[in-house]
Amino acid sequence: MARVRQKPLPASVANAHPTEAPSSSRVFGVYELLEAILLYLPMRFLLLAQGVNRCWKATIDSSKPIQCALFFLPRDPDSEPVKNELIEKVFARFFRMTLLTYHWTKKDFKCIIKLKTTRDLFGKGWKNTNASWRKMLMIQPPVFTLEITDNRVAPDYHDCFNDPVNNKEGVRLADLLVLEDTFKDEDGDSCRCAECTTVKNERMWKERKHRNLEAFRLNEPPHSRG
Repeated sequence: MARVRQKPLPASVANAHPTEAPSSSRVFGVYELLEAILLYLPMRFLLLAQGVNRCWKATIDSSKPIQCALFFLPRDPDSEPVKNELIEKVFARFFRMTLLTYHWTKKDFKCIIKLKTTRDLFGKGWKNTNASWRKMLMIQPPVFTLEITDNRVAPDYHDCFNDPVNNKEGVRLADLLVLEDTFKDEDGDSCRCAECTTVKNERMWKERKHRNLEAFRLNEPPHSRG
């Protein structure tokens, strides 16, 4: 039987150390480098990256910057307010979010969540208590009060027909379920004109303004007072 002559191995393979890993594996094996690379991913792909392997999932789960980017952990209170665009896009047929900022400061803002009329507002998928997206913050930095108003009852007296949901760790997507169960009519339809309003620091700003006004009055010269 004739022998088959084997071709020589390429120099790069022949000279490689048997335990030497590819350069990409070495980069991804460094926690800080992998974290920095993952932070460049859009939110949707960052969530999907958890399924690549155990190393990537462990990095994503343990990284505070990544958890903040995924709206699982709160950002710096002084950071610019931003909506959870992934949640807004995925659940666009159920509600619409509007973020209102004030020109005098970036720390004070309001977000209105307009619920849309539907028989089952969020569907059966929302009932999955183990779903990770239920823990997502609605807004960054987080707000701590979510209020819904039923305008069908008395549009001119909406302050009398509301029900707040408070979460000291920040209002999350699952908190909307409480409001959905509370505001349903006899036919099971969700409120037609329901508004969920999240407010952060608005009351604090009013108190600060009041204190500043008092301090100004105390410093006024006597002849300037009425």
